[in-house]
Amino acid sequence: VKNYLGDYDAYVYSINKEIEGGERATRNVKSAGGPPPDKFSKGGGAEKALTQNEQRALRKKIKAIERKIAKLDDEKKSLNAELLTATDPAEAVRLHNEVTAISEQLEAAEEEWLELSQ
Repeated sequence: VKNYLGDYDAYVYSINKEIEGGERATRNVKSAGGPPPDKFSKGGGAEKALTQNEQRALRKKIKAIERKIAKLDDEKKSLNAELLTATDPAEAVRLHNEVTAISEQLEAAEEEWLELSQ
């Protein structure tokens, strides 16, 4: 666990710097004659273009999951607000069940986002 001081923009900036640093480290290993990463063991030019396409597809998938997470989070907040004002017990149970289902979907989406981000 690492604390990031500042707002969300500062966090994103820090993460991007860490990612760039990691990419630079792998480039330095390649140029120093170290063993190539498993994914790029053949090192062909066509394979390099393919990895760029894969990276683009991965970024696109991450953005889609981020939108899904935001949508689920908004739905959860809305349902929680309704649940707080519900006076009918049957309606409250229905809303609680919906909040629980959305929470599970949200958790699954967040786990998928974490896996793709790594």
